[in-house]
Amino acid sequence: MIRLCLLLCIGLSVWGTDQAADYLRNQFNVRSSGMSGASVAIPNDHRFVYNNPAAVIQGRNGVSFANFGKIETQYYALNYNKVYEKFGFNLGFRNAHLDDIILTEPSQNPDISNTPLADYTPHTVLGSSSWDAFVYHGATAYSMPWADVGISMHYIHENLVGYTVHATGFNVGMLTQYQDYTFGASVLNAGTSAMRWESGTVEFIEPTYAIGASTHILEDKLLITSEIQTQYDTNWILGAELQLNSAVALRIGNSNTNLSFGVGIALQSYEVSVSYQHENRLYNNDIFKLEVSLLWD
Repeated sequence: MIRLCLLLCIGLSVWGTDQAADYLRNQFNVRSSGMSGASVAIPNDHRFVYNNPAAVIQGRNGVSFANFGKIETQYYALNYNKVYEKFGFNLGFRNAHLDDIILTEPSQNPDISNTPLADYTPHTVLGSSSWDAFVYHGATAYSMPWADVGISMHYIHENLVGYTVHATGFNVGMLTQYQDYTFGASVLNAGTSAMRWESGTVEFIEPTYAIGASTHILEDKLLITSEIQTQYDTNWILGAELQLNSAVALRIGNSNTNLSFGVGIALQSYEVSVSYQHENRLYNNDIFKLEVSLLWD
């Protein structure tokens, strides 16, 4: 109970609205998604590299693939992890793809210029296009006596209805253990990344700050984690994972009234994770995710 109270204090110190929903912030780690996105302070899993590059050194050698759909957009992620004694690296990409974006322009039909229809500014359909966003990353982590520290660099290439943009950025993170607790912190897009479109528009990606803690209770069968993420607003996450046996884990989480659930199945060198998230930001949205990992020592 003392451990649980300490973790709750981290979360209850700040209460805010949901996190930003751009593709950089989507939880591509499906284990994390089952716990509402808790990811900065989970030990021994390199697949949390997207939110904390220090996780690279605490994971295993392996390849992971994730896929899900959200608001008519398909998301994919692939990463490869390699760990040595005190050093590790991770390479991968994330992709968001949306088809059938309708392109229009104001109608130039002179037959309606002096009719009531002119007040409705009708448009002519020109065709359809798509949106593609790729994020390529390379991460490395090193184990020091007091903590594991990591850094990742990413390159963004985005194409929206014929316009393209490029940007770069980097993330930093750390993980440390004290007695039965794991503490983690990260800064995503340290500094401010500028995305300059060919059209002349400039978008700025503000840094995201995260800090959290986790611990195991009930003879290490139950993982509890609490986390605060801050970007434009502040988001508190509370998650839990119950290990039913050596193969099956059940997950649950809450992020500002958005509940999530997940299941993980580990069979020898293969792991499969599925998750369900309900988001009520903008409009109700149910998201189902799948991740498959091939791991080896």
